[in-house]
Amino acid sequence: MSIILNIIYSFIYLSFLFFIVWGYGSLLKSQFKKELNFGETGIYGFVIIYLISVIIHFFSPINYLVGLLIKSIGLLIGLKNFSLIKKIDSKLFSKFIGVFIIFFICSLTDKVHDDFYWYHLPTINYIHDYKIIFGIASLNDQLGYGQGYFYLSSLFIDPIVKFNFIYHPSIIVMSFFIIFMIEENSKKKIIENRILFYFFISIILIKFTRFKEYGLDVFAFCIIGMVSHYLISFYKTKDQIYFNKSLLLIIFGFFIKQYIIITIFYLIYYFYKLRLKIFLFLKDRLILFLCMSVVIVSISKNMIQTGCLVYPIPLTCISSNYVDWSLGNEVANKRFDHLKAYSKGIKMYAKEVKNENLKAEEYLNNFKYSFHKKLILDKGEVEKIYIVLFLAFVLKIIFIISTKAKTFSHYSKKDLIVLILTSSVTLIYWLWEAPSMRFGGYFFIIFFIFVLIFVIPLQKNYYMLTFKKFNILIFCLIGLFVYKNIFRIVDEIKININFPKHELVQIKYQLSNKFIIPIKISNHEYFCGNIRKLCSPNANKNSVMKLEEKNEYYFIYPNKLDHIKKIDRELSDIMYSINKFSPMYEQK
Repeated sequence: MSIILNIIYSFIYLSFLFFIVWGYGSLLKSQFKKELNFGETGIYGFVIIYLISVIIHFFSPINYLVGLLIKSIGLLIGLKNFSLIKKIDSKLFSKFIGVFIIFFICSLTDKVHDDFYWYHLPTINYIHDYKIIFGIASLNDQLGYGQGYFYLSSLFIDPIVKFNFIYHPSIIVMSFFIIFMIEENSKKKIIENRILFYFFISIILIKFTRFKEYGLDVFAFCIIGMVSHYLISFYKTKDQIYFNKSLLLIIFGFFIKQYIIITIFYLIYYFYKLRLKIFLFLKDRLILFLCMSVVIVSISKNMIQTGCLVYPIPLTCISSNYVDWSLGNEVANKRFDHLKAYSKGIKMYAKEVKNENLKAEEYLNNFKYSFHKKLILDKGEVEKIYIVLFLAFVLKIIFIISTKAKTFSHYSKKDLIVLILTSSVTLIYWLWEAPSMRFGGYFFIIFFIFVLIFVIPLQKNYYMLTFKKFNILIFCLIGLFVYKNIFRIVDEIKININFPKHELVQIKYQLSNKFIIPIKISNHEYFCGNIRKLCSPNANKNSVMKLEEKNEYYFIYPNKLDHIKKIDRELSDIMYSINKFSPMYEQK
């Protein structure tokens, strides 16, 4: 019975959160030069919530009470603007409900992301327990990653389901993204965007069955998908509003997951077509205000927490000679190289050399131009690319057999060449800088293939298409998606009588009274997990030089050498002792 009640409560709470996010977005709906549709309204609601949460965190922790206040205001705004929902066509609205239910089923799990105990939960606990701390990254540099997603997650914590909903911003944004494309395709009839929709929804249904395996990346994929959709809409209509919206989403997305900045290359086509008209963006006061607000609020938060505008990008870090609590570019360089090496195949190289003293910078120097030789040895990554290629082949076959007739169409060869160049440059940069499918690779590869095999022929000829066979494919994939999730849910219920609640692993700690404010030193080498208040992983036990309180704010100053040693040791353990990254490791 408790399982049924938990599932019912989860459905009600997720519906409640869905409506709250839409409520905040409805503040912007009529303010745009062209009104947002229902899905867009929800996605832009996250921008407003992010700004509110970060600003409040400068002065207060985002605890249950503050979270309840923010959610209550969103609910009231949504109720006030409920008439906007009543205007939606009933057939369209029934599709929206279907999308929400499908992704709700996907959300039912008691599993958590691999990084949950590592830095996801500690970051959310920090936001929940404290107002902003100067130099919080001195405890553990991963607390300074600056991923704005955790500010959204902190609002989703609930006294009943606890941390079960911290990944649900991804479920909600995924639902809004699919709803956005359904509504756009029903109104604007741009064939290219409709096929792009089939491409995107197909890969989502095939690969994102267990969405918590991707966690924050799902949110990022949806932003990339939105920007891709806007680019095709601009290609067909030349309406500058798509540039304005894209710029806002790229800026917002960058502070959610940094690799979203790769989509900035999509702006090549906008600059080519708009040229000096691009500066008309400055006249769109709402977009300009939102862009500036996101940038100012985000870099201020990052500077306070790490001493860097965007950690761990070394060029953005201020020396500790000027900002006492700064990690500096030494630590940032070490972490940046670590992340880059991991995305460029160091895992496969480590299996060959079996060198526990392997350094990220050593690998990056030795394979500066040839790291792809190591990447192709990763069967998991190669398999994902094969899936995208196979999906493209299937969609192309359906496209061919669904064509009733075609006639020659006049088009601009120059425009088409620049669009191809735009998608090519974006893909090449991703392949060079962050060639991992989880870093947006799915959507960057899909967009490039889509331009080559669909956009090009659709410009040369006007096609009369029927979409019945495309819809059959989607219905089949939905059936497979639901089937896989139901069987997964049944298996998880057999193990956990409190499903879908996740039973937290409790990690022990020792209390250090070295400073006037005690720090809890985790018994786990790398995880603080659910240890509340100030906590350092055991590998960072000497990472703090000084801790003091000024004007009711905590200031923590780092021992940089200790951070550098920890990052090197962490890389070695990821390569050769991955069992250390289980939250149960210290209890074995």
